[in-house]
Amino acid sequence: NELVVFIRSLIPEFDGDLSDDASLIQSGILDSMALFQLAEWIDQHVGVRGKVNLDLEDLREQWDTIANILKFIARYSSSGGA
Repeated sequence: NELVVFIRSLIPEFDGDLSDDASLIQSGILDSMALFQLAEWIDQHVGVRGKVNLDLEDLREQWDTIANILKFIARYSSSGGA
């Protein structure tokens, strides 16, 4: 999917597991710069800006796996907010 392709582009040297439940943040696969780029990508593709304050979200948990990121995207793209 598009999200996996984008995440792979952030970490071209990583050739390990990117299954839906693989840890991305707590394992150190994604660093702070990659998280910033991921936030920009999500905003461009889903338009969460103004719908969510990322400072108030626990991104270490909510964005730690691809499955969680997809849930986050679905929550904000379908409901317009929490």
